[in-house]
Amino acid sequence: MMAMKKAVLAIATLSLLPLAGVAGAEPAHISNAEMQAACAVPGNRDINVTRTVHNVGLRRGVSAKVMLAGFEAGWVESHMNNLSCGDRDSLGVFQQRPSQGWGTPEQIMNVEYAADRFFAEAQRVEPKYPTLSAGLLADKVQRSCCPARYDQAEAKARQMLDEVRITVHGDIGTKWRAMGAENSVIGAPINNEQPGAPGGRWQGFQRGNIYWTPALNAHPVYGDILTRFMNTGDEHRWGYPVNDESAGAHGGRWQKFQVAHFYWTSATNAFPVYGEILTNFMNAGDEHRWGYPLMEEASGANGGRYQKFQNGIWYWSARTSAYPVYGDILHKFMSTGDEHTHGYPREAEKDWTGEAGGRMQVFESSTFYWTPAKGAWSVQN
Repeated sequence: MMAMKKAVLAIATLSLLPLAGVAGAEPAHISNAEMQAACAVPGNRDINVTRTVHNVGLRRGVSAKVMLAGFEAGWVESHMNNLSCGDRDSLGVFQQRPSQGWGTPEQIMNVEYAADRFFAEAQRVEPKYPTLSAGLLADKVQRSCCPARYDQAEAKARQMLDEVRITVHGDIGTKWRAMGAENSVIGAPINNEQPGAPGGRWQGFQRGNIYWTPALNAHPVYGDILTRFMNTGDEHRWGYPVNDESAGAHGGRWQKFQVAHFYWTSATNAFPVYGEILTNFMNAGDEHRWGYPLMEEASGANGGRYQKFQNGIWYWSARTSAYPVYGDILHKFMSTGDEHTHGYPREAEKDWTGEAGGRMQVFESSTFYWTPAKGAWSVQN
């Protein structure tokens, strides 16, 4: 669904994690004695490394098992430090080897790159071995000499995860948990709750945001609606969501905001409808009659506005309000100069009693008529 706001982490620094007595203290591929001869492993994690690995996992949308596998592997291999040395040519937080195709030394020493490579491989392997524990999944990626060490590091890995995990609380947390938490359509949080436009708050998740105000409570926005919402001014322009995304006509979706409705179908993408066009669109049958918007509202002639829908074009000016033009009258109107020649519609299309089955629509400069026998034509006012 998907342009998000940049995540900002606010994580308290915890006490140092001691090396002594911790399961998995020795790297899986080499003993501490051998390792210390060339490259000592610090006794404590590097908080910046754990944060980076966590963020990469969130961006990739990894499962809870894969995330745990990454932290187990990171603790076992380096105590979650970006080591510049290791057994043979092993490097970095996961002790990946350039000679084994993990990347160049420079790439592997980039924690984001190393974590992305680990998680990509874990995501590839996970569906092939769905019953494996997180530790054995880590071993499928690392291919170490000592597979059991990863599961032995589970408690420490969970402690580090708790340290970096983002909190979700209040009404936003209540909404998120009711949606299914990490298993919901929007996934896990990627930042802590943030101030939004005056009076509101928002929090980013892997595949969506949840917005909150005291008056409207908390509602998620995600998918193409979120992308369009973010790219066209977000809550600063459109206000906060009033309801959750809902099913519309013919397989489409819609969501109400304080200033607009956003409509979406797989064929049309997502667009906002607002102002008098929205008011009259809603009063005249909404998407059930007019279909979904094909574009954002745009400038027309002489200060007016228009918006194309699947079943017509809605025109607005301050002089005339908003009305739809459709069918044969629309085709004739468009082919003979549109609003530049005929002005804006003053009323909706209606019955014309001049001929059997006739219809008519009055514009600022012309009146259009239609009959089944003759089609559409216009007469200057």
